[in-house]
Amino acid sequence: LVNIGANSFRFESTLSGIPSLDGGLLANNLCYGAGSPSGTSLLSGVTVGFNGWYQASAGGLSSATDVTGTNPGFVDANSKNFSLTSSSPCIDKGTTLVGRPYSGLRPDLGAFEYGSATPTDLVPPAATTDLRTR
Repeated sequence: LVNIGANSFRFESTLSGIPSLDGGLLANNLCYGAGSPSGTSLLSGVTVGFNGWYQASAGGLSSATDVTGTNPGFVDANSKNFSLTSSSPCIDKGTTLVGRPYSGLRPDLGAFEYGSATPTDLVPPAATTDLRTR
């Protein structure tokens, strides 16, 4: 999540007393130049950790397993190449609980695994479910 002019994550619920996200895993994300998450009090039973916050605030999603700083080590953010350099502090900082393939000791943070054959080896996520219909 790069250069977002608003909240990095935003959780909302129109159902009184019902969490917007009940269970799940929020991990291996890389936020750079993004605003603080909002609505984190609406999470229930969500495991959060192993995220990167660079020039961004973790706010209510802060975890002891997170990494923070000013430079995540992108190849060239100005040219929108968000692959990681060999010296990136985001390498091997993720968790295997996400279930994605990785190279190295552990998954890297963000969309592009350092050392993978090509960034296009990622499988797009499933379509987002509208939680308002719960």
